[in-house]
Amino acid sequence: MIDSKDVDYFRARAQEERALSEMTADPAIALIHSNLAQRYQRLVASETAGRPTLHIAVPAQEYSLS
Repeated sequence: MIDSKDVDYFRARAQEERALSEMTADPAIALIHSNLAQRYQRLVASETAGRPTLHIAVPAQEYSLS
């Protein structure tokens, strides 16, 4: 199992690669960054699969537009 610091690193790298993909003018280079982001995100997903998660239910609120 990978340490939670590693998962944080993978998550940050995925975000950085997505940003680089959006900023890059060359479509081929943008695709490389996008692919790297997907690979980092898959690492995050594989390491967090099966871990308990906290779900918080918030009651729906009704709004009236008067």
